[in-house]
Amino acid sequence: EVRSFVGQAAASVPGSCCCIQTSEDLRLRLWAVGGGHGEERLEVKHEVHAGREQLVALDVAPEGRLAAVGSKGFERASCEVSVWDMQSMEKLTSAHEFDNTIEALRFLQRGGSGGGIPSLELVAVSCDASMKCFSLPSLASLWVASSCTHSPFTSLDVACGLGGEAMLYAATTEPEVFVWACPQQEQQHAPNEPPLLLGKSE
Repeated sequence: EVRSFVGQAAASVPGSCCCIQTSEDLRLRLWAVGGGHGEERLEVKHEVHAGREQLVALDVAPEGRLAAVGSKGFERASCEVSVWDMQSMEKLTSAHEFDNTIEALRFLQRGGSGGGIPSLELVAVSCDASMKCFSLPSLASLWVASSCTHSPFTSLDVACGLGGEAMLYAATTEPEVFVWACPQQEQQHAPNEPPLLLGKSE
């Protein structure tokens, strides 16, 4: 079947043969591998209208139950971060905390070692030069950081250690690459501190 849409972002779903995709037709699609005997093909498993703005940033949580998307926009009202249930493909919650396009977002799962309960957070970067971290599932803001040069962010990645500490890597339009250390909070309900900037590329 020929489809007339342009894909914006795609991400695999951990523990499955599926991937989720955003597109310029404002729809969110969950694709699954179908067929067999050498004739495997991607088929649309779920398809939903995702709102009025183009979704340009996408990530799937490590356990594969949640997806997060960020929209394109030039004012706070149109720049939305939203979290979706991967089973029902329903929007669970959303927040408008950025003033320009959300270029990238990543789930941040920390803790869980030694029998502890893992925590799940969401980090996003925007063209408004801000990086923000949200608690899940509420999307309440935990902390805000920015590039030293106030350059728009273009990409983001995270890496977590066994002890719960995290490293955040983000690039800007300069081009620059920033590295932050994000320590694990000692108390479950303690206020989260902004990450510590370790340095940037020359």
